[in-house]
Amino acid sequence: MKFGGYGDGFEVRSDPTFSTTTGTGATGGSFTMVMYLPLEIVHRDSLGALENKSTSTTYAVEIVLAKSTDIYSTSPTTLGTVRCRTVLDSYTEPAAVDHTGLQLASAPPISGTIQYWRSENVVQAAGAGDNVQRNGLGFSIRNIVYKFLDTNNSRAGGDADWPDPAQLTYGRIVLFNRFKKIWISKMAKAYGLTSASTDVSLGRENGVYPVWFTDDFGFRPGAELRNGYLVTQLGEQLEWTGTIGGSGNHKLFTLTNWVVPPGNNSAAVRKA
Repeated sequence: MKFGGYGDGFEVRSDPTFSTTTGTGATGGSFTMVMYLPLEIVHRDSLGALENKSTSTTYAVEIVLAKSTDIYSTSPTTLGTVRCRTVLDSYTEPAAVDHTGLQLASAPPISGTIQYWRSENVVQAAGAGDNVQRNGLGFSIRNIVYKFLDTNNSRAGGDADWPDPAQLTYGRIVLFNRFKKIWISKMAKAYGLTSASTDVSLGRENGVYPVWFTDDFGFRPGAELRNGYLVTQLGEQLEWTGTIGGSGNHKLFTLTNWVVPPGNNSAAVRKA
């Protein structure tokens, strides 16, 4: 939601509905948040919206709650009750023409285009590190988000040990060899992160470094004509390298977002 490039306003903590109360002792506190699950890739022209005109074959969403040990350093005696409520934002099929006689589209552009988000992770020892990712190869990559944890599974510790610089290479092409502060500065400008603090509303997240290919129409991720996607081929390598600080083993998570049009025709999704 924060780094996917789906338009402004998807930062959970800055939403006016967000609230959190810290518990003490046996209580786990309480929280309320609104989260957005994007099927539509580009809001401007509805690319990626799934067409379904059948009432008997509806789509399903599976929600998995995190374990209490993933949320609390010390779990409360009695866990709170979690309520999830879902609302669908969708389109209805319009008339064939509007009141002026202008023809209207009856389906999203390039109907059948879908996107994927998938994570993979590897263990990286301190010192020279490299990782060749598997997900998204052979398709048009829209985003990559790296998350780095130290030997204690801490994002803050992983942030301190993040390579400076870190390099991303596709095949024989160096996409960038980026110093840490330059990466943070670029991230802040692109996503409008105005807070110097980490892990807060409108601040960057410790140990999280996004790579976006979605600003070829404007200056913010999500302002895209799809001409900037990283079009990849099977057999090529997309490799992250850098010298990892600290000591012991670290864990590098690579979250990849790629787009698949019908027939995997990458040219079909581009716009002039």
